[in-house]
Amino acid sequence: MAQQTTDLPPSEDDWQAIRGATEAASTALQITNDNAETIQEKIQAMADGVANGTIDNPLGEDVAVALGALWGEQICAAYRWEWIVPVHGDWRGLGVADKERKYLALPFDLFSRIIDEKDEETPGPHVRWNAIGANHLPQSSPGVYTIITS
Repeated sequence: MAQQTTDLPPSEDDWQAIRGATEAASTALQITNDNAETIQEKIQAMADGVANGTIDNPLGEDVAVALGALWGEQICAAYRWEWIVPVHGDWRGLGVADKERKYLALPFDLFSRIIDEKDEETPGPHVRWNAIGANHLPQSSPGVYTIITS
C-alpha cells in the first residue's frame, strides 16, 4: 500500500523561523509598500544575482531560506495558500499548499537549487508565481499534494 502524504500545522519554532527569514529578506530587498509583482521581481533579481555572482549577497548563507520564506508568504497572502508541514512516511518538510491540498510548493528547496546549486534549468520563482496566479498548474486532485517547485 502506497504511503499517503498528510500535513501538520507549523510549530511555533517554524513560525518564528518563517517570520524572521521573511523580515530579513524584506529588509535586504528594501520592501516597504511594494505591490506583489514588484516584490516578485525583486526576489527573482536577488536570486539570480546571487546565483551568478553579479550582486553582493547581503544575507550570507541564509539567502535561500530568507527569499524562500518571503516568496512563500507572498503566495499565502495573494493566493490564500497556507504554510504546512507536509509528512510522507519519515520525510517532513515545510512548504505552502492550497486549501484543497492539490498543490505543494517547497520554497526552501526551490531557492536552494537556484542559488546554492546554481540550477539554471529550474523555472524561477517569478515564473512559478505567475503560474499559480493564472492557475497554470499540472492536473491534480484534492489531497494529492502535487509538488510544483521541482
